[in-house]
Amino acid sequence: MLLLLINLGLHHIQTGTWRAVKFYQNRKSDRWKISLQESPFLLHRNPTRAQSSLAIQIQSEHMGLNLYSHRRKVPGVYSPSCPCSYQSQNPKHMIMSCPRWSNGRAEIWRQAKDRSYEAMINNLEDIKRIIRWILNHGWIEQFQMTKAVEMLLRERNRSCLS
Repeated sequence: MLLLLINLGLHHIQTGTWRAVKFYQNRKSDRWKISLQESPFLLHRNPTRAQSSLAIQIQSEHMGLNLYSHRRKVPGVYSPSCPCSYQSQNPKHMIMSCPRWSNGRAEIWRQAKDRSYEAMINNLEDIKRIIRWILNHGWIEQFQMTKAVEMLLRERNRSCLS
């Protein structure tokens, strides 16, 4: 493991670029693996506040869906289950298999480099597509006003420039 870390460090010094490194243990083989992800800062470089917030919420699974809301004892959320009858309404279920969110999912999968959930949320281009998909459909209540707000801001910026 130490040799692996040293090799990674040298790689970073030689190339002059740093990349996020995620260590995880394969449950079946009990071997440690490394995932060289793109820098997490790239995701938050030029997006809107809504896009940046949604990316963090998807990756941390602290999202305003029933599983998280029920665990946090949000008033009015009596069950962690999804309205489609699945046992828990979480980001993975909503992005990968919920029939209520099926509109446009095929296009997300078609363009994905790797169709596993972990790979999709850790790939910069895939997570951006997922975020646009969710925001364009308005499935998350807290983000339903983002389109209107963004249009108003664009109008205001245009009028200031004129």
